[in-house]
Amino acid sequence: MRTENFITLKNENEILRIRSDEILYVTVEGKILTCKTEDETIFHCTMALNRLVEELPEYFLRISRSCLVNVKKIKRYYRHKKLVILSDGSEHKVAGRRLKSLLKYLEG
Repeated sequence: MRTENFITLKNENEILRIRSDEILYVTVEGKILTCKTEDETIFHCTMALNRLVEELPEYFLRISRSCLVNVKKIKRYYRHKKLVILSDGSEHKVAGRRLKSLLKYLEG
């Protein structure tokens, strides 16, 4: 659920309400979605990544089947490795089919 620039994530133990621009990335493995924020909060839930994509602002880009990044937090992109480095130092591979949209954003 999105209210203005906040998003609400839920799991069986808690509900997390965070500002969208504080999210660094979201990954999914199996049925578990993991969201990491700037303050190092890591939150796990079972929401579908496709559903979350619809709720997040346009500055979130799906760079692979299992990863969504906040493009405002990209610090570096390695062309030959197809790898983005985010502001927290985390590394994420970019799928070949997602490369065009990432480069469009990075090159302005």
